[in-house]
Amino acid sequence: MPRNALPAIALFQRDMELKLEIHSDKGEWSQASYADLFYHLKLEIDELEHALKYESPEAAQRECADIGNLAMMIHDNLGGEKDGPLFDRLDGTERTDISGSICSER
Repeated sequence: MPRNALPAIALFQRDMELKLEIHSDKGEWSQASYADLFYHLKLEIDELEHALKYESPEAAQRECADIGNLAMMIHDNLGGEKDGPLFDRLDGTERTDISGSICSER
Protein backbone atom coordinates (compact mmCIF):
# COMPACT_ATOMS: atom_id res chain seq x y z
CA MET A 1 0.00 0.00 0.00
CA PRO A 2 1.36 3.43 -0.85
CA ARG A 3 2.40 5.39 2.23
CA ASN A 4 0.37 8.41 1.21
CA ALA A 5 -2.80 6.29 1.35
CA LEU A 6 -2.75 6.08 5.14
CA PRO A 7 -3.58 9.76 5.83
CA ALA A 8 -6.38 9.63 3.24
CA ILE A 9 -7.78 6.44 4.80
CA ALA A 10 -7.64 7.99 8.28
CA LEU A 11 -9.45 11.13 7.08
CA PHE A 12 -12.09 9.08 5.28
CA GLN A 13 -12.59 6.92 8.39
CA ARG A 14 -13.01 10.04 10.52
CA ASP A 15 -15.60 11.44 8.12
CA MET A 16 -17.46 8.12 8.03
CA GLU A 17 -17.53 7.94 11.82
CA LEU A 18 -18.87 11.50 12.04
CA LYS A 19 -21.68 10.67 9.63
CA LEU A 20 -22.51 7.49 11.59
CA GLU A 21 -22.76 9.56 14.76
CA ILE A 22 -25.07 12.07 13.05
CA HIS A 23 -27.35 9.26 11.87
CA SER A 24 -27.10 7.08 14.98
CA ASP A 25 -30.86 7.38 15.54
CA LYS A 26 -31.62 5.35 12.41
CA GLY A 27 -31.08 1.98 14.07
CA GLU A 28 -28.93 -1.03 13.32
CA TRP A 29 -27.93 -1.73 9.74
CA SER A 30 -27.84 -5.46 10.51
CA GLN A 31 -31.66 -5.26 10.51
CA ALA A 32 -31.80 -3.59 7.07
CA SER A 33 -32.35 -5.60 3.92
CA TYR A 34 -29.86 -5.61 1.07
CA ALA A 35 -32.51 -3.92 -1.05
CA ASP A 36 -32.84 -1.07 1.44
CA LEU A 37 -29.11 -0.56 1.80
CA PHE A 38 -28.50 -0.80 -1.94
CA TYR A 39 -31.33 1.63 -2.66
CA HIS A 40 -29.90 4.18 -0.23
CA LEU A 41 -26.41 3.65 -1.67
CA LYS A 42 -27.72 4.58 -5.11
CA LEU A 43 -29.43 7.67 -3.66
CA GLU A 44 -26.17 8.75 -2.05
CA ILE A 45 -24.35 8.32 -5.36
CA ASP A 46 -26.89 10.67 -6.95
CA GLU A 47 -26.31 13.13 -4.11
CA LEU A 48 -22.54 12.90 -4.69
CA GLU A 49 -23.04 13.68 -8.36
CA HIS A 50 -25.10 16.73 -7.43
CA ALA A 51 -22.50 17.86 -4.88
CA LEU A 52 -19.68 17.49 -7.41
CA LYS A 53 -21.57 19.53 -9.98
CA TYR A 54 -23.12 22.24 -7.83
CA GLU A 55 -21.73 22.27 -4.30
CA SER A 56 -18.47 22.58 -2.41
CA PRO A 57 -15.70 20.00 -2.14
CA GLU A 58 -16.64 19.61 1.53
CA ALA A 59 -20.22 18.73 0.58
CA ALA A 60 -18.91 16.14 -1.90
CA GLN A 61 -16.65 14.68 0.81
CA ARG A 62 -19.67 14.31 3.12
CA GLU A 63 -21.50 12.40 0.39
CA CYS A 64 -18.44 10.18 -0.10
CA ALA A 65 -18.58 9.34 3.61
CA ASP A 66 -22.26 8.39 3.27
CA ILE A 67 -21.41 6.15 0.31
CA GLY A 68 -18.56 4.58 2.25
CA ASN A 69 -20.82 3.90 5.21
CA LEU A 70 -23.50 2.24 3.12
CA ALA A 71 -20.91 0.11 1.33
CA MET A 72 -19.47 -0.83 4.73
CA MET A 73 -22.94 -1.78 6.00
CA ILE A 74 -23.51 -4.08 3.01
CA HIS A 75 -20.02 -5.53 3.45
CA ASP A 76 -20.65 -6.15 7.15
CA ASN A 77 -24.02 -7.81 6.56
CA LEU A 78 -22.50 -10.07 3.91
CA GLY A 79 -20.12 -11.51 6.49
CA GLY A 80 -22.61 -14.15 7.59
CA GLU A 81 -23.96 -15.04 4.13
CA LYS A 82 -23.28 -18.48 2.75
CA ASP A 83 -25.79 -18.57 -0.10
CA GLY A 84 -25.63 -16.63 -3.30
CA PRO A 85 -26.36 -14.84 -5.50
CA LEU A 86 -27.85 -12.01 -3.49
CA PHE A 87 -28.77 -9.61 -6.25
CA ASP A 88 -32.16 -11.24 -6.76
CA ARG A 89 -33.03 -9.99 -3.27
CA LEU A 90 -32.83 -6.42 -4.56
CA ASP A 91 -36.06 -6.33 -6.53
CA GLY A 92 -39.33 -4.75 -5.43
CA THR A 93 -40.57 -1.20 -5.29
CA GLU A 94 -41.19 -0.55 -1.61
CA ARG A 95 -38.12 0.45 0.35
CA THR A 96 -37.58 1.21 4.00
CA ASP A 97 -34.93 3.36 5.58
CA ILE A 98 -32.69 1.80 8.19
CA SER A 99 -35.05 2.83 10.98
CA GLY A 100 -37.90 0.96 9.29
CA SER A 101 -40.02 3.84 8.03
CA ILE A 102 -41.25 3.67 4.44
CA CYS A 103 -39.41 5.74 1.83
CA SER A 104 -40.96 6.51 -1.53
CA GLU A 105 -39.28 5.54 -4.76
CA ARG A 106 -37.69 8.33 -6.79
